[in-house]
Amino acid sequence: MTYTPNNTPGDLPIEHFVANVTDAVQSGKQNIAYFIEKYALDPEEAAQFVQVIRLLAATLVPVKPNKEFAVQLKHDLVGETEKSLVARLTQLPPRVQIAAIAALGAGLWILARRRYATLVEEVEGDGSAEIAAAR
Repeated sequence: MTYTPNNTPGDLPIEHFVANVTDAVQSGKQNIAYFIEKYALDPEEAAQFVQVIRLLAATLVPVKPNKEFAVQLKHDLVGETEKSLVARLTQLPPRVQIAAIAALGAGLWILARRRYATLVEEVEGDGSAEIAAAR
């Protein structure tokens, strides 16, 4: 194997050999002798690389991350995710939470009161028309 200053990364035979052997080990193909002959490498040096690659393949098994880790990683990489109203409220200071809940309650009370007043007018309006017609 010859190392010259003009070689760029990926041009060395050993780099191609390591990449191809790694792919072969991961895919389950164990015909490594083909790559040793193809790249004309020293068999002892190639055997050392193959041993390291096989040990790494056996040691580094894929692991599926849990849901919380995936969400946190996405948050770290992408940025702030859209949050629900409740999630945003829980991050506010307690005084602001109380004020927000009070404002929400007051708004609901006003809406309910208007609806009740409309229903009362409809019922009273219908009843008074019947009484007037009976006279």
